[in-house]
Amino acid sequence: MTGLASLFGVRLVLGMGEGATLPAATRAVSKWIPIEKRGTAIGATHAAGRLGAGTAAPIVALLITWFSWRFSFVAVGILSTLWAVVWWWYFYEDPRQHPRITSAELAVLPTADSTGQIGSGPVPWRRLIPRMAPLMIVYFCQGWTGWLFVTWMPSLLQKNYGVEIKKSAFLYMALLFSGFLAELIGGMTTDSLLRRTGSLQIARSLMIAGSWVFAVAGLVPVILFHDMVIGVSGFMVTVFFLGFAISPLWTATMDIAPDYAGTSSSLMNASGAVAGILSPVAFAWILDRTGSWTLPFAVSVCLLLFAIVMTYWIRPDRPIETVPSIGRLAVAGE
Repeated sequence: MTGLASLFGVRLVLGMGEGATLPAATRAVSKWIPIEKRGTAIGATHAAGRLGAGTAAPIVALLITWFSWRFSFVAVGILSTLWAVVWWWYFYEDPRQHPRITSAELAVLPTADSTGQIGSGPVPWRRLIPRMAPLMIVYFCQGWTGWLFVTWMPSLLQKNYGVEIKKSAFLYMALLFSGFLAELIGGMTTDSLLRRTGSLQIARSLMIAGSWVFAVAGLVPVILFHDMVIGVSGFMVTVFFLGFAISPLWTATMDIAPDYAGTSSSLMNASGAVAGILSPVAFAWILDRTGSWTLPFAVSVCLLLFAIVMTYWIRPDRPIETVPSIGRLAVAGE
């Protein structure tokens, strides 16, 4: 890089590549996993990403210490390229084309139809966006608080509670590990609720709302009391239940638009990214005006309470029908 402009440009390209990962994974899950097991699959996928982020930091630090920061980028790039080759060779968009798939597995997959077509035609934007709007709103509210933990938590632990750098790093890792467990357990829980009740509204919408009730309960004492034990405990509860809601949120995109899972999940993911842009700036502005490190989380409480109400309108039990692939130009605007 020769300056800020080139750094921004390369980072933008990197973000474009990263941005497709979770929607593509969601699309793959929608074609490869039966509906009653999708929550567990999504939970494992997202938890693995969180685990990767946590373990990468010390590994990259060692590479920088032993070699250089440039070498760390080269090493990660080579590993990513090798994995991309393996994925390209092993993964099949259509499960029926995979040489190791069994007839028993095909019998329970959503793609095991008689048409033999994996495509779903043009995206019905006019129907998809209004149906996805409630989910995009609630994910924005979730992302607002989630990004605060990513961007401000290490500094908050040091400045607000006087925790040493080493201890704050340990506590931050504990918070991340809490989220890792929550995403795994949340995935299994939403599947269990679906099997027990047969209701997508309970397994998705109600579970999301319940998770955020506990997340709010964790934040309120943090705002009211300046105490490290209360603060860390409250943040731990909040991080856990934010992660607990991840699987029902992402599986709801498949429930609402089973044949457009990539597009629907990318819409929701984009709303969370917007929250990631705005929330750290808002945190800094409130901190600058008030001097309080915990008061910015009052905005999170308000947004999460609003999101709890909005979960009623997600309606994962009412899927969008597929647009026929014939006459694409005529129906592309539907």
